[in-house]
Amino acid sequence: MRVLDVGCGRNKLYPFSLGIDHKKYPSVDIIGDLSIIEELPKCFDVALVLQVIEHLDDPAKALDMVADKTNAFLVVDFPNRESMLWRLIWRCWRGIGMAKESQHKDLTKSELLRIVEKRFTVLNVCSYWFGMLTCVVAQK
Repeated sequence: MRVLDVGCGRNKLYPFSLGIDHKKYPSVDIIGDLSIIEELPKCFDVALVLQVIEHLDDPAKALDMVADKTNAFLVVDFPNRESMLWRLIWRCWRGIGMAKESQHKDLTKSELLRIVEKRFTVLNVCSYWFGMLTCVVAQK
């Protein structure tokens, strides 16, 4: 199985996956912004976009690029701004200077689903961490 881990950061979910990130970490196989995805072959069975989409300027464009390289499945998760707990934590982070508005694009579950449904069929949507995070599993 070929797995593309977009924005893998310090730890890829699977050691055998191809990890892409804009920062250099030991687990990153390719360093660069999302445009680097266009150079990859369309050979991935699964694309993981875990806690990345909210940091991108254009989430729809990013998922389009990922969809072009994925043959089967997409797994994307993100903070759900509809969660009361998430809004409270985000307000606290901003208050102590841990978070900057420019680093975060708020998405609702329905907004992300509209983006995903343009290129994939949604198989499952679930919330975790007391509803603060939402995960979408989709298939081409």
